[in-house]
Amino acid sequence: MTTDQDERLARLPAGTSSTCLRRVLHDRLMMTDGEEHRSVRRQVSWAFTAAQVRTYRDLVRASLAEAFDPIEWSGPVDVLRQIALPVPSRVILSILGFDEGDHDSLRLWTDEFYEWLASSPAPMTERTEHALDGTGRMYEYVERQVRGGRADSDDSLLSALIASEEAGALTTDQVVANLIGIVNAAHETTSSLMLNGTVALLRNPGVIEDLLQHPDLIPAAVDEMARYDAPAQIISRLVVEATVVGDVSCEPGTLLALVLASGNRDERAFADPDAFNIRREGPVNLSFGHGSHFCVGTALARLEAIEYFTMLLPRLRGARIVNEPIPWRPTPAFRTPDELVVQFA
Repeated sequence: MTTDQDERLARLPAGTSSTCLRRVLHDRLMMTDGEEHRSVRRQVSWAFTAAQVRTYRDLVRASLAEAFDPIEWSGPVDVLRQIALPVPSRVILSILGFDEGDHDSLRLWTDEFYEWLASSPAPMTERTEHALDGTGRMYEYVERQVRGGRADSDDSLLSALIASEEAGALTTDQVVANLIGIVNAAHETTSSLMLNGTVALLRNPGVIEDLLQHPDLIPAAVDEMARYDAPAQIISRLVVEATVVGDVSCEPGTLLALVLASGNRDERAFADPDAFNIRREGPVNLSFGHGSHFCVGTALARLEAIEYFTMLLPRLRGARIVNEPIPWRPTPAFRTPDELVVQFA
């Protein structure tokens, strides 16, 4: 099975130019397969290996402290806007070598892109208009960074990819498309993991007490958060060879929606799958994918979530969600609150 950029572009309203979205989708890691995928992945994956990610720990802690320090903890805290949005943004922009002050614009453009990419109740014409505008602006922004950067200017991913471009290992389109893809994914997945995990803890206060007594379990708790309420609930694949999934025959050209959230609650793989159990044993969850398309940024997302909950945990005893019922983003593809306000004790 391969990815499905042509199927996604086919949803554009008649008469709409697909040039801008095609440029962003065509060369990005998640939309390529085979040798092209392996080639691009080799150029970007060094920045997200477990060893390299460990070098970002101080950056992550500093970004969290920058978000935590000005918060008035005695009043309601908007966890989404005060922590879960700015922290992953600052971290990834620093790793990329972009100006951290641009995170608001990049987040807006990312939201507009994902509103089109995933299912949404908004009309397709409106979603497309926003996506074309946001994607066009992001492409121009990233292209300026590439054109204005130097291969030897610093140790950022931007400089490394410029060096790959100059060496002929990547085209300019591949560099720009994958920088955009990394910005998109880093914003979405990590902030959702933080928010969904916070909700899970506040709805399971016994787990908070367990973690306060056993903080060494925080990494396992983050893995359980990802399983229990996956940030990306659905991914899609296009069948290239006839195959059978369960008792369903899938012919070449069939677009499949793979529901990661369902796999993570499969009772054949996970005992008592609907329980939030940070001491769970069993297989690795599917929240970051599997195989050649396993999420390249998994180690970074885990590090940010681990450091976030390490810092937040002492404040969680007696905290409560203020805005119940929580408004969730109206798309089945991504699971994340549209707002999360918490009153800390």
